[in-house]
Amino acid sequence: MTKKQFTYDDFYHCFSLLADKKEAKDFLFDLCTEQELNSMKERLHVAILLEEGRTYRDISKVTGSSTTTITRVAKFINKSQNSGYRQVLRKREKN
Repeated sequence: MTKKQFTYDDFYHCFSLLADKKEAKDFLFDLCTEQELNSMKERLHVAILLEEGRTYRDISKVTGSSTTTITRVAKFINKSQNSGYRQVLRKREKN
């Protein structure tokens, strides 16, 4: 019997099945450690502040993030083939 591989596409699809914020919270709480959740939350906060035009120094003060983390987030926001942050930030503005 051959085992079916669980792919990244399968993994991403699981997120698309979530109906609302509570389901997302419950799933992420079960899936991730507290440190992993904090890291993801921090990176998203950095992205929000970058979109507001804040300086790296200011973002570091506000979030406690290293400039390395801030630079990495900025790189993903600005890369044309990576649109995940931009999609979330755009949708967040509408709500």
